Amino acid sequence: MMDRRTFLQLSGLVGCGLFTPRLWAETPKSATQATKTLILVELKGGNDGLNTLIPYADELYYQHRPKLAIPQKEIITLDKKVGMHPALTPLQPLWEAGDMAWIQGVGYANPIRSHFRAMDIWDSANTEDTEVSTGWVAKTLTTEGLKGVAVDCSLGPLYSSDLSTIGLVNPKQFARLGKKLEGIKAESAINPALQHVLEVQNSVDTLAQRFLSKINTAPAPTIAFPTHRFGKSLESVYGLMSAGLNIPTYKVSLTGFDTHANQRPRHANLLKTLAESLTILVDNLKASHQWDNTLIMTYSEFGRRLQENASGGTDHGTAAPQLMLGGTVKGGFYGTYQALDQLDDRGDPVFTTDFRGIYSTIAQQWWQLSPTTQSENSQPNLHLFNQPKT
Repeated sequence: MMDRRTFLQLSGLVGCGLFTPRLWAETPKSATQATKTLILVELKGGNDGLNTLIPYADELYYQHRPKLAIPQKEIITLDKKVGMHPALTPLQPLWEAGDMAWIQGVGYANPIRSHFRAMDIWDSANTEDTEVSTGWVAKTLTTEGLKGVAVDCSLGPLYSSDLSTIGLVNPKQFARLGKKLEGIKAESAINPALQHVLEVQNSVDTLAQRFLSKINTAPAPTIAFPTHRFGKSLESVYGLMSAGLNIPTYKVSLTGFDTHANQRPRHANLLKTLAESLTILVDNLKASHQWDNTLIMTYSEFGRRLQENASGGTDHGTAAPQLMLGGTVKGGFYGTYQALDQLDDRGDPVFTTDFRGIYSTIAQQWWQLSPTTQSENSQPNLHLFNQPKT
């Protein structure tokens, strides 16, 4: 049996997830086709898109943000209308190489400004006022095998009651601890509750052995990752990818974007952390020849208000840009930047790109699967990808 100490340690290492016998089936992969991996980066708290991808040519931006607006001379101009926050400078080579895309004005009709409900909508692709329990990735990936790992964060779009996904804090430590478990046949238990516990225990043991055998032979990163929490999460993702586990989806989270006050320095530091950490991940993926089979997507529960507040920050808003990175991404702009002179009844810019269209695009163009997140505005028309580079 699992001893109490090991159980408690594993409880801290494993987040919300479902352990079933089918969880550990090898993900199908042909000898000639690598796994198409999606890395979801949640910008938790509501990222200020207007100060991320900046409409520097629009005077309304400066009128509504006399203190928060980024001076034009500091902005990394991408075209004659918009540019990036200077803290995103590490990403500029990816833009110039054509490996980086901005999807503009992402949102949905009748937006919710509550953190929890808004994130439920983004995670599930369900805008109806109903309780939802299945994430959009879980709806899309329905075959056998381990389909997603969330590292040091909630499962979010990976969550399902019947799909094989897990949440981990530290994969290596989980693998070492899980291997200590002594398997007992679940069918030997008469009590259904005990039988379930034993099934979980045996599944953890199986997963841990698989992880350990793979991780121990995985190459070390070429470039060291940052030691902060976000950097460690990306390092774990890279380690699992390099171990050849063939997992199609990972999720990580960078927290702190709820910038109601003192936004200028806080937001700059967050964007710097994001850009520097993603750049190191990309460089390692290139060195390990995984870049062409990787897609990185940022998302947040909502943008911020156009009008700055009296506390030197911004309050909950609506539409915002979304960043896509990848070796086969067709770089550039997609969609239309939200108009700053056409606001909704609360004074926020109106979305121009339905977020479910992005999900459908990933399902069809990245994974070659049928989309399960359709709405009347969500047809996949972004054409985000080139043929792999040689």
